[in-house]
Amino acid sequence: MYKSPKEKINDFLEILSDLCDESINLATRNIIIGDMNLNVERKSKNVKKYLNVLDHHNLQQCINLPTRVTKKSATIIDHIITNVEHINWNINVESPTDHSMIEISMKQNRKKQIDDKRIKFTCWKNYSKE
Repeated sequence: MYKSPKEKINDFLEILSDLCDESINLATRNIIIGDMNLNVERKSKNVKKYLNVLDHHNLQQCINLPTRVTKKSATIIDHIITNVEHINWNINVESPTDHSMIEISMKQNRKKQIDDKRIKFTCWKNYSKE
């Protein structure tokens, strides 16, 4: 998932909440990874709103180390949003971009599945708010 730095936080939170309402099934493992351009290291009003939306959908943001490091800053703007309790993640700084790569591993114990397994995928490459 990607949130443009120019996108208004309330518009993004509405999209995120709608996505969670439509796609999150708490009986299965759910993982959303992306560049949210929202530094959760700061405890701003916007970060609190974001974390409240996640909490409302029984999700948590796992990353607690900087994922984008420049000469002047270090921010936690790339996130793992999940309902998986035992998820292991690692920040790989050997990245060709200014964002570190995020590596994930999970235990194989699975939650009970209540319906057919379906994977939803949305390509945001050509995203337009309109």
